[in-house]
Amino acid sequence: MAEVLLISGSPTASSKSAALLEYLREWLRDRSSFETALVSVRDFPADDLILAKYDSPSFYVFKQQVSNAAGIIVSTPYFPPLQA
Repeated sequence: MAEVLLISGSPTASSKSAALLEYLREWLRDRSSFETALVSVRDFPADDLILAKYDSPSFYVFKQQVSNAAGIIVSTPYFPPLQA
């Protein structure tokens, strides 16, 4: 069965962008034949992200999921610029 990969770019567990992905996950489960997998930036070591160590073993499964996904949905927070 085809899989849709849901990626949360929020550094916090209870964010609006994470809540949106949970909603989409339930929606896809109830209304389609797609399976879903949810991945968050919080799933990876901070050093690997900050230093862009994308060859780290921590990214191996994620890279496989991206390669095999029928679709990818990314949700990230928006932080408006500070007003001067």
